[in-house]
Amino acid sequence: MNLLEFQDRFADEDSCESYLIQWRWPDGYVCEACGSKEAWYMSARRSFECSYCHHQRSITADTLFHASHTSLQEWFLALYLVTESKKGISALELAHHLGMKDSRRAARMKKRIQEAMTMRNEHYLLQGFVELDEAVFTEAGENTNVLVAVSLEEETGHPKYVRFQVVENMKAATLESAAVRLIDPSSDIATDAHPSHNNLGEHFNEHIPCKQEKPSDAALYLPWVHVLISNAKRFINGTHHAVNHLQGYLEEFSWRFNRRFCNLFNRMIVASISYKPAYRLQ
Repeated sequence: MNLLEFQDRFADEDSCESYLIQWRWPDGYVCEACGSKEAWYMSARRSFECSYCHHQRSITADTLFHASHTSLQEWFLALYLVTESKKGISALELAHHLGMKDSRRAARMKKRIQEAMTMRNEHYLLQGFVELDEAVFTEAGENTNVLVAVSLEEETGHPKYVRFQVVENMKAATLESAAVRLIDPSSDIATDAHPSHNNLGEHFNEHIPCKQEKPSDAALYLPWVHVLISNAKRFINGTHHAVNHLQGYLEEFSWRFNRRFCNLFNRMIVASISYKPAYRLQ
């Protein structure tokens, strides 16, 4: 969907409300209090009221748009700009496109969008054959350690999904704990032969340490994890430059990569509906 099509599709608040309702209740609204399917929609309050028990439910409650004073039309445009920009979009640029005088409001929107992406990422574990390695990224001008895992297609050996996890240090216990958060225990893990990986076999189906004679061998034995590390650094440094909350930007990169064959705007609507208002990035 190009920008003109988007503007035509979501020309007003009503069209945005209808789209959100369609995705949130694809089989029709059902009262969460009594289970009745009979209800009327109160457009002035953006809420359904049950015809049987009169329970009311806002269409934005418990979503990304929960308790937000920003219109759905502006939110939808923000989601479109974030998902359609191939290289990502900074909060400053987002504010410019939305006509905001205060870029801090755009930054808060961008952070909430990243939170929704993070929550969707955390629904899934990598499975199958997984390349695992560590990398150093820059966060607020400081070097930050990140564990990176990439699952591969069984037939082609091409990358399937990627996950990132910022870690406090490179100790074995820290890396093992992070790996368990990202990868299904039935998976086979390939790493370099660093001692910090020695116990990974206790957590996964098989651990395959790749001994390297020189640093350049990493790209030979673990090619795809290094390609994704390089791409993620370009995504962050090229568009956002110096960042705080590095984990959020890594989650955005992985969310986009893992859904690269999908309609990203619609996937973002799903993430918005699944968003829990109390959630906050660590």
